Amino acid sequence: MTNRPELIADLLMGAAFADSHLDGSELVRVKQLLCELTGQTELPAALEERLKAFVPSTLNVAATIMALDLSSDTEKRKLLELVAAVHDADDLWDFDEDLYLRGVAAALGLAEDSFSDLTVAELQVDIIGDVLLPPPLPKES
Repeated sequence: MTNRPELIADLLMGAAFADSHLDGSELVRVKQLLCELTGQTELPAALEERLKAFVPSTLNVAATIMALDLSSDTEKRKLLELVAAVHDADDLWDFDEDLYLRGVAAALGLAEDSFSDLTVAELQVDIIGDVLLPPPLPKES
């Protein structure tokens, strides 16, 4: 039987691989978070082995969320914060990571307004357009 730390480890590794590669800082952050969750100063050997053996393509987010059986919105929000912390570890946040976070939130059954502060902000197209347009030509006199 899989326990909660193992299931959370799987979801955090999914977060680390969300952009199709594992950054060293993301792996370090996953290990730190799991140590905090388990109250250990070092990652238990079983979790260390689970991280090494993780294969992103085998992760079923919905099934993992269901197995976690989180009962409160507070627990669900905390899990999303852990996912966001992994994404933030490499100081890069891309749309694949945002999609992963949103997928976890959907599997948790959370409304977007309860986690929107953890997502990539929508870009304002009118501002981007002004930046991309060349400056106006000077008027001839």
